Amino acid sequence: MQRLAWFSPVTPDRSAIARHSADLLPALARGRTIDVYAPAPAADHQPGAAVVMDPGDFDRRQRDAPYDLIVYQLGAAAVVDDVWPFLLRYPGLVVLHEDNFHAARARMLLAEGRGDAYRAELAYNHPGVPAAVGSLGVSGLLGGLERLWPMRRIVLDAARAVLVHNAWLAAR
Repeated sequence: MQRLAWFSPVTPDRSAIARHSADLLPALARGRTIDVYAPAPAADHQPGAAVVMDPGDFDRRQRDAPYDLIVYQLGAAAVVDDVWPFLLRYPGLVVLHEDNFHAARARMLLAEGRGDAYRAELAYNHPGVPAAVGSLGVSGLLGGLERLWPMRRIVLDAARAVLVHNAWLAAR
């Protein structure tokens, strides 16, 4: 039987990503074992035949019995912040719900006091970007200009495959 790890918020979270997962998981669970790794507030909810797990258990479970496929539902909202550390260490199928991750990555890295990591990730995603852009980002002064540097290269490089919802997003 195929085993899937599914990183996603689930209902009762009100995000569109949680709704997409709620729609897909019952059909995907037929003939598969799916462990859903969801943020703590939803960890007591069982979406259909899938089992909701604490993301903190993933490393051990993956080491003990590797999954056949890891699926990451990735958006820019804070509800998917738990996904990033796993996505960057364990390649999988990434379902993009957004085209721009700059604000999300800045929020996460800067909240952790990791300004140097933010600058490094910005430079990785956008080679040749002036260092001043990273400094403005660390200072919180980029505002809407962050849309110019979407910081999605790291996602595409970390993924084994990428799915998108529409042609517009695929063209980005």
